Amino acid sequence: MKIPLMKRNFINLHSTFTKLLLSYILLSFMILIISTFALYQGYKDQIFKQSSNAYGKILTQANYYTQNTLNWANSFVYQLYIDDNIYNLMYNSSKIPSDYSLGILKLGQASSVIPLTQSIYVYNNNLKMFYSSVGATSSSNSFYDQAIVSILRKSNGSFTSAFIPRKIKNPNKNTYSNVLTLILAGNKLDDNSLPEGSIILNLNANEISNYFKNISNINDNIFAINSKGLVVLNSKTNSFNQDISDLTYVKQILNSKNAQGHFIQKLYGTSCIINFVTSERTNLTFISITPYKTLLQSMNKMINLLLIIFIIIFVVGIAFSYLISKKIYSPIAVIIKNVKKNLSTEGVIENNTKNELDYLSSAINKILNTSLSLKNLSTEDSLFIRQKILKDLLLNSLTNINAIEKTLQDLNINLDSNNLMIFVLRIDSAKNFNITYSKEDIELFQYALINISIEVISTKYKCEAIDMETDHISVILNVGVEPLSQVVASIIDLIKEIQNIIFTSLHFSVSAGIGTFAANLSELPKSYKWAYEYTNYRIKYGSNSILYHDKVVTEMQENSKYPEGKEKLLFDAIKSGKIKGVDICLTNILKDFLNYRYLDILIYIMQLAMNSKKLLNNLRKVSDENLLINFDFFRDNLQKFESINEVHDWFMSSYNKTLLQLQSTKDNKKENLVNKTISYIDENYGSSNLSPEYLADYVKISPNYLRTIFKEIRSQSLSNYIHQYRFEKAKYLLENTQFTINDISIKVGFANTNYFYTSFKKYFGVSPTEWRNK
Repeated sequence: MKIPLMKRNFINLHSTFTKLLLSYILLSFMILIISTFALYQGYKDQIFKQSSNAYGKILTQANYYTQNTLNWANSFVYQLYIDDNIYNLMYNSSKIPSDYSLGILKLGQASSVIPLTQSIYVYNNNLKMFYSSVGATSSSNSFYDQAIVSILRKSNGSFTSAFIPRKIKNPNKNTYSNVLTLILAGNKLDDNSLPEGSIILNLNANEISNYFKNISNINDNIFAINSKGLVVLNSKTNSFNQDISDLTYVKQILNSKNAQGHFIQKLYGTSCIINFVTSERTNLTFISITPYKTLLQSMNKMINLLLIIFIIIFVVGIAFSYLISKKIYSPIAVIIKNVKKNLSTEGVIENNTKNELDYLSSAINKILNTSLSLKNLSTEDSLFIRQKILKDLLLNSLTNINAIEKTLQDLNINLDSNNLMIFVLRIDSAKNFNITYSKEDIELFQYALINISIEVISTKYKCEAIDMETDHISVILNVGVEPLSQVVASIIDLIKEIQNIIFTSLHFSVSAGIGTFAANLSELPKSYKWAYEYTNYRIKYGSNSILYHDKVVTEMQENSKYPEGKEKLLFDAIKSGKIKGVDICLTNILKDFLNYRYLDILIYIMQLAMNSKKLLNNLRKVSDENLLINFDFFRDNLQKFESINEVHDWFMSSYNKTLLQLQSTKDNKKENLVNKTISYIDENYGSSNLSPEYLADYVKISPNYLRTIFKEIRSQSLSNYIHQYRFEKAKYLLENTQFTINDISIKVGFANTNYFYTSFKKYFGVSPTEWRNK
């Protein structure tokens, strides 16, 4: 095929061929520049990413190590707390040394068992005394570690949630130790006093920091800081408990919303890669600092290689650009000829040999500017597009709302673009609803909801209803220029009518949320968002409710606060096993939650669930039972609860299950103790030492507790059982042997024959001699 333009004017800058050639050369150059830069940057980023991933794993391992240490320390302190000797040391009010000597001995033994332990203190508020595993006993005013006294005055009781880094002076020495402190403190007796009792565990920070030294390289620095910017653990020496919160990179890490990350920053004139991982459990941020220069030594060779490759490919690209431009230009004449033949040339620029593509551009623009009419669509397609456009409008998915008005008219959508309101109808008990009905039935119900809503609302307002394809529909209506309060009242009346029709004819209920006023189409997404948000408050107002701004907001407390005091009452009731008290306390807490914003309600319910999980886990450890309570399921499905009663029932089910398991475990333990006691009586009834006190010492419980559980299990007192057992044995010996009554008395445990005579006659109504003769 001949290409006259190429022959006549090859270097004509207006020629399509010249423009194609220059464009491809420029495109090749740009692609090469971008690719070369991308390769360089990618190689650089890969090195950075690999190092960051490696250090991220190291920091995660350090976090696991520290978290395990904290978990172990908490468990160790708890074991000390439940130890009878230590407990007696904390709360004994006696000043007699022998009353707490066992506790001091136990304290020293506990401190020497674990290498990480630097020291352990026990504070007794009754005696105002501190007992230390490494120092002498002293009063709170003269205790060698006065810093811990100040910390205890500020404590609010219970466990500390994180390590407290401190330097403490070693008793009778001028040396100091770096320690990480954990405190289990009782309640304060008054605002200015120390707790009623405390256990303080001091861990050797240098021993724990050895792990950081082992996992770090020579040029690296790995350390951990708390939320205040204090160095808690470090692979380098002499930095423990230093305040580095004013350093720029530390501020950036502490202010970061991400739990982990990395960045590059200059430290002391050297660019460094800084990685960090924040742990909520330990309240620590783990940081690694590595010089960036050492990671980029291979970059110089990479740059030289890229330059050579760039030059070679660019030369090849020029030749390729010439060939492809020539190939593309050849069919242009054929295209122009076909366009002229098949398209009306009215309004199209005539062919110009200096720029052939201008003609094609003009022809294409004419095609694109010829609009299609939506009015010619089928009814089914029109309905589908109507629903799609209205749904996208509410979900803020349309990029050009101003251009939508013409589309609304073409689709015969019965709405003006100004003075709009939205309300949402949301099916109540959607979970049961979806289980009860098939997918086809649910679609029919949604269709019925739309028809009923349009039929009722259209009596007063222009409206359109949209199936949101979940558990609700939305209704948009034009409200005119009436006062907003009158509009809302009118909409409420119409919604009540809709609810009555739905309940009567379809036999289920819907809750409604009325959105804010929308002056134009662009404000509809915001109105829809609030309408749907208000329906979440069904959790407070119940099903078949109508919810809107004034109703929801006026009954809402601005400043929400988690009711820790009421939670404590609830947990005390759980520990005591009083299920009625648990129900009352839980009801009071959930009632408080309903005064807050919906998001706060969910947060506080989740907090109560997590705290309950911790409590029940602790009870499980004490009772050695495996409690299967699915808190993860509760967390994932919390937003599906539609009423506070559902939440209440879930909590009560979990608590009931736990208390029943614990009670069953307790009953089994009691029965085992009673059976063990009875077995011992059976084997040793002839011992004159046999008594409730002796048996209590044998099964290792107190005599009063043994009497109580024996009476509970056997429905008779322990003393009566022993007498009854001995008399039955005596009766057998009287009937079946020739032993003298004196011998029988001794064999069944009565050293005093006269007492045996009297007791036997009182029990059987006749004397031993009369029984034998009879």
